[in-house]
Amino acid sequence: MMKTLDLTVKVSQEKREQYIQAFEESYNLYEILFSMVKDEGLFIQSDPLRHPLIFYLAHTSVFYINKFITAGIIDHSERINPAFESKFAVGVDEMSWDDKLEPREWPTAQEIRNYREQVRNLVIRKIKEICLEDNSVIDQTHPFWILSMGIEHEKIHFETTSVLIRQLPLIYIKKDQPAGDIFRNICPEINNDSTINIEINYVQIPKGSITLGRPSKREHAVSDEHKENLVNIYGWDNEFGHHTSNVESFKLQDKLVSNAQYLRFVNEDGYTTQEYWSEEGWRWVTSTNSQHPNFWLNTEQGFRLRLMLEVPDLMPWDWPVEVNCLEANAYTRWLSKKLQAKVRLPTEDEYNRVLKRYQAELDTTQQNIELKYASSTPVNSHKVGDVYDLMGNVWQWLATPIYPFDGFNVHPIYDDFTTPTFDDKHNIIKGGSWISCGNLATIYSRYAFRRHFLQHAGFRTVIPDDQESCDHFLVELNDHENKNLIISSNQQYVNPYESDDSVNLYCNFHFGERINFFGQLLPNFPTLCAMVCEKVIQTSHFWSQKKEHPELKLRALDLGCAVGKTTFDFSRFFDESVGVDFSVRFIQVASILMKNKQILYKMPQEGHIYKYKQAFLKDFDDYKVELDFMNQLFNFNESRENFDQRPTDENIKFQQGDACNLPENLGQFHLIMGANLIDRLYNPEQFLKDIVKFIVPRGFLVLFSPYTWLQEYTPKEKWIGGRQQDGENLYTRVNLQKILSDEFEPYNLKLDGNGYNDPIYGKFEKDSEVNCFSLPFSIQETLRKHQFTYSECTIWQRKE
Repeated sequence: MMKTLDLTVKVSQEKREQYIQAFEESYNLYEILFSMVKDEGLFIQSDPLRHPLIFYLAHTSVFYINKFITAGIIDHSERINPAFESKFAVGVDEMSWDDKLEPREWPTAQEIRNYREQVRNLVIRKIKEICLEDNSVIDQTHPFWILSMGIEHEKIHFETTSVLIRQLPLIYIKKDQPAGDIFRNICPEINNDSTINIEINYVQIPKGSITLGRPSKREHAVSDEHKENLVNIYGWDNEFGHHTSNVESFKLQDKLVSNAQYLRFVNEDGYTTQEYWSEEGWRWVTSTNSQHPNFWLNTEQGFRLRLMLEVPDLMPWDWPVEVNCLEANAYTRWLSKKLQAKVRLPTEDEYNRVLKRYQAELDTTQQNIELKYASSTPVNSHKVGDVYDLMGNVWQWLATPIYPFDGFNVHPIYDDFTTPTFDDKHNIIKGGSWISCGNLATIYSRYAFRRHFLQHAGFRTVIPDDQESCDHFLVELNDHENKNLIISSNQQYVNPYESDDSVNLYCNFHFGERINFFGQLLPNFPTLCAMVCEKVIQTSHFWSQKKEHPELKLRALDLGCAVGKTTFDFSRFFDESVGVDFSVRFIQVASILMKNKQILYKMPQEGHIYKYKQAFLKDFDDYKVELDFMNQLFNFNESRENFDQRPTDENIKFQQGDACNLPENLGQFHLIMGANLIDRLYNPEQFLKDIVKFIVPRGFLVLFSPYTWLQEYTPKEKWIGGRQQDGENLYTRVNLQKILSDEFEPYNLKLDGNGYNDPIYGKFEKDSEVNCFSLPFSIQETLRKHQFTYSECTIWQRKE
């Protein structure tokens, strides 16, 4: 049932047929799952932290189109429905139990089904067209890897959607849907005796070493043990790299914790006794008023268990309990007190130590996985060696927050799959559940969710032989944004400093110390961009309107905002400041800054030597360097008052988005700025033609760019400058005016400053008017290496 594909190609035509079969099987079963819900139920928000089901029906098909465009498999012109491909692009990793989603307007279910059919046809056509050679291996650079990515992405949502359906009121579930019989095949073995005494044993696991992580190629393996993890199947970015650990001995609970066992914790005031809960867990319990596991229903006849599509008449007390990580950790504290021993969840290293010990005996076809049943099974049904449910039945919460293995790299086509979860707040789950298919059902998968996240997930406990170290591993961390966290049983650490090199670079570019360039401090470039935009607005009719009508709300959009410095500065003089970036990694950092007013990052000094830095928003209240620089161009005395104002959270918003396909619900802005953006877009001309609809009449488009066109970002045929066309040199600024001329006209600013010697255009006379000038910036790469660049500013006003 929907196993992950072998990426070894012997005969290319056979492999194409396998891909078509795998794609169709996944695509069809996903649609059958949704067909179990009445159409009106698709628009119900079964979980207040998640979108309605209708979003996810569209999302997985939209994913194919957006990733195909990013990978260059299709062109922007081959989009099927740009509005859908923006609206349904980004799912939700709910970050807190009190983060509620705003209501939206959705297309009809039939409109989305029609869209899915169009995507189906396009994907099958591409499977037939993409070059594939006999006797080869599909690696991470191959277009077929992106096809596997789409198939495996849908399998993830296949499982998480089943959780949302399980939370939906039963009135929205169809009773007769023959195509979905596979989802009604629940396990017939149910023991309704809540006092059932399932024998629990603790299996002794001796100390030993493990090597985790997959090498992407044989030559990337760092040891013989690492080579054993080389397999030709698809994997997500967090599976690759390497990690070696010496695991101390411990005792492992041989079975998953059952509903009956967990009932004792509930009956002994487990949900009302604060000592069992961490600060995070206690906040969750009190905020949600939880009194028992979410899938337990407290009826007049006693507890019953909600399954995906029904509620059986009998409560299966011998099935594994399904709880979130906060509940699982609370149970271990309760059990520690009962046993007078330190009990906790297993770490990732310990789980894999057990897996390695019994791997030779593991046959996943004999486990409750890949829809063998449409429910859990008794905790003593599937034995491997000395342990039950090593894989399948329910996911198993681990004590380890997810972290990158050594040698971790993001995949360029899906660079934000895992990195936003490297925050110590997402704990790993292993083993898969009854509905897990494809990559989720492999021993290599590493999925992680927020600790309050609801999933088909349970747990088992361990008792470390070294009881002195156990306290370290009650790893449900208490509001410790800046503390180290333990990730494995040999006490290796991941620290809270940003680990992504490109994010570090931009943290320093936006919020680092000003660079001393031969005795002169270089101004902060993102702030210079904000000041130019402020001058544009101050000289426009909007400013005079604002003075006459204070209720007028001026809106600005910072496109390609990165980690958000300009967006924060916009908030000083715009009523609403919105930052949008293609990378969730950047948006996450900007959001952390908005919440915590600080960010930790590290900068390379030499080779692998780093300097750890901490940036505070308040450190940028002194803008003298930037104001002095800008006063060469413009009289900024009036602006000093604006830049004395601190940004406020109320008028700032960050969100992920594609500049070439922005969602319509962004609305219109009085000013849109793109700094160092235009030469990093995959279709810059399309962007320039589409952006007009997001700007109010007589509003502004302000662009900054050094015009460094590179094929790694933009296909050469899409460059709007920096190449020859019809035998003539095509310069970006000239072509910008040509492309924008139908909807925009150049906007001139009066140079009323002290005089400016432009490094490209020479000296500007005082009181002259310009709509094009150059500003310097420098990006530090190491202690002694900087990228020094001039970015050209052009200003455009939308016509009436």
